[in-house]
Amino acid sequence: MQSGTLAGIIWHQGESDSNPAGSEAYAQNLTELIARLRQDLQAPSVPFVTGQLPAFQIEKTDSLGRKTTNAAAIRLNEAIASLAQTVPHYAYISAEGTHDNGDQIHLDAASARLMGQRYARAIRSLQAKTKRRKRS
Repeated sequence: MQSGTLAGIIWHQGESDSNPAGSEAYAQNLTELIARLRQDLQAPSVPFVTGQLPAFQIEKTDSLGRKTTNAAAIRLNEAIASLAQTVPHYAYISAEGTHDNGDQIHLDAASARLMGQRYARAIRSLQAKTKRRKRS
């Protein structure tokens, strides 16, 4: 960054990694990505918030109306949650209660707004914790 203030990083990605190989490596890969971003941006305590995959990406309905469960997507969500125990200045948000736009991949507009509100709350909470630590 050449100017401005980096307030936080939002990471909303994962469906392409919701396969057996991608989900197994997701926690390690995301941990390394966070560390690289913080180092490259010279912002070691910048808040990083990621969002879990929504239920419609876990339980899908195929063209014949059969329901399938994507176990890799479940593992990915578990990995996202587990990083809160090991990565500093990190939080994740739930995608609970969100809906797709009909394609079983993307959020509809109302759900995107809901996720945005959740991201904002999480970033603000991490920012407040960082400020309290700096004052201590």
